[in-house]
Amino acid sequence: MFLTAAYFFRNVVKLVDMFSTIFVEGLYIGGWVLLWEAFSLFFFHSYEIRQRKKIFLRFKGMEIYFKYTNDQNL
Repeated sequence: MFLTAAYFFRNVVKLVDMFSTIFVEGLYIGGWVLLWEAFSLFFFHSYEIRQRKKIFLRFKGMEIYFKYTNDQNL
């Protein structure tokens, strides 16, 4: 959305003053940062979630044994 707005303002509105130029450049920067954040969340964060899910499924399938000993040395 930020990139589309920046492209629209760059091509439709004539940039005559410094404020409008800074505004459009800020839209470009904000758009690319948010786009990178979306890719980061989708690819990197989802990978970590899949790895944790795989570990938890392994724990779920394990058999657990409790062994009681009457050692006084513990």
